[in-house]
Amino acid sequence: MENRFVMHLVLFGLLAGFVLTAYSWNKTAEANGGVVQAVNHIETENGQDGAAAPSGEEPAAATKKIALTFDDGPGKYTEKLLDGLKERNVKATFFVIGLNAESHRDTLKRAAEEGHLIGNHTYNHVRLIKMSVGDACTELRNTNELIFQITGQRPVYVRPPYGEWSDALSGSCYMTRVLWSIDPLDWSIHNTEQIVEHVVEHAKDGSIILLHDVFEESVDAALEIIDRLQQMGFTFVRIDQMGENPKIHVN
Repeated sequence: MENRFVMHLVLFGLLAGFVLTAYSWNKTAEANGGVVQAVNHIETENGQDGAAAPSGEEPAAATKKIALTFDDGPGKYTEKLLDGLKERNVKATFFVIGLNAESHRDTLKRAAEEGHLIGNHTYNHVRLIKMSVGDACTELRNTNELIFQITGQRPVYVRPPYGEWSDALSGSCYMTRVLWSIDPLDWSIHNTEQIVEHVVEHAKDGSIILLHDVFEESVDAALEIIDRLQQMGFTFVRIDQMGENPKIHVN
């Protein structure tokens, strides 16, 4: 009788231990399943495999690049523009006329030394397609040589006056043509506020802005445009930092 009681007691203890162990395993599985489910939910929201981003961190926004370009200078307002660009740590591209470069050598040299890109806008602001191909190439070559004498840099980019270009020029003059995507007609309206509003309204990633540094209203507008577009998340770059762009024709 006593042995039977002891046996029952042992069996009861084993059964109780089994029940407690099973309960513990079930809770552990539930806990692990909850963790996996939470991680999978985070991965789905982030749209990627692997660990989720640490709490409180947001993915970096893509850079919106925009190029500020100036034609027809250097002129008497170019120094004011260079001061403003330096203050804002912004680099621009200057398509210079050879004749103006001759009379503003120090200004052009300063622009190059401060990291701005210098391009060719012909020597006399001529319509290249109205000339023979040979004469047009000579016009560009003479301007390149002058820019090289002043800055030590030989331009590879050209902005043809009025945007006029041809396949024959591409095949003979060996320069990269640069056009534009935003033109506020600053040379015509001479109104700083209107210039600024037009550019800001049309600005988008990859835009190339056309202005003229020979007009004070345009220079004032350019500096305000920089301030406003930077606040909107734009980064100003030189033409050679734009990457592939339909307004830049590579020969």
